[in-house]
Amino acid sequence: MTIERPARRAAKVLIVDDDPHLRSMLADLVKTLGCEASCVSDGAAALRAIVETRADVVLLDILMPGLSGLDLLPSLQALAPGVPVIMLSGTADEELGRQALARGAFDYLVKPVDLRRLAEVIDLALL
Repeated sequence: MTIERPARRAAKVLIVDDDPHLRSMLADLVKTLGCEASCVSDGAAALRAIVETRADVVLLDILMPGLSGLDLLPSLQALAPGVPVIMLSGTADEELGRQALARGAFDYLVKPVDLRRLAEVIDLALL
């Protein structure tokens, strides 16, 4: 997939998902957008990474073992105020989507993620 992007500094995208295959696919997409990708598999690692990587955008899985994305969202926002968080969920649960947006998520997308739509949302989040 080739997507033309305007020139900009390499934004940093933190990918938080317990599925290694999805993390890899999302990292590949992020790189095609001209961004840097950092990947972690759980909430605790995400809290460390948000401080260390100084991410510009976070892609956050909602349903993860241990600390869920919804529970993690306020902590990420406290550690990195103003950093847009795009929530991803493997279930098309409208209530989860409403909760994510009500808690301050930038957007909510359902897996399998439409990569073109995700690319558009990442671009919007970086504006």
